[in-house]
Amino acid sequence: MTYQETIWDESPSLKSYTLANFRDIPQIQNFSEQTQFEMEVVGNVLPFKANNYVVEQLIDWKNIPNDPMYVLTFPQKGMLKPEHFEKMSTTLKNNSDKKEITNVANEIRLQTKSTSSRTNGTKRSYTKRWNKTVWNATQIQRNMSVFPKSKSNLSCIL
Repeated sequence: MTYQETIWDESPSLKSYTLANFRDIPQIQNFSEQTQFEMEVVGNVLPFKANNYVVEQLIDWKNIPNDPMYVLTFPQKGMLKPEHFEKMSTTLKNNSDKKEITNVANEIRLQTKSTSSRTNGTKRSYTKRWNKTVWNATQIQRNMSVFPKSKSNLSCIL
């Protein structure tokens, strides 16, 4: 049996990033406060979770916002309809309590679910950006027959 070569010097500890602590990521701290707020707005509606492996090894931070792994991982303003974004943004700016934020998010999710449709067995998304993201993910999956042994192998795929 052959073992995959590790890219870390030591056994890594896995650290998860969610909406509660994504601002602790050093690369995210370099973003403007407006961009961080946009991530927070979208992250309150759509699920968001990442880990240190994705953040440290897979995302090319010199190619933001075009890096495919970044686009797949982090919430972005274009993932919501403008009216949905504004509604959640206003809710957060008004310092609403957690219950109100959850209610607004659920309302947006229900509206989103009712506006999508099925055609030829595939779900059509309501934003062009999201369609592009899903297409990029599919291409990455097709190109990766075996998980790459190092970041340099992954950059060849992307």
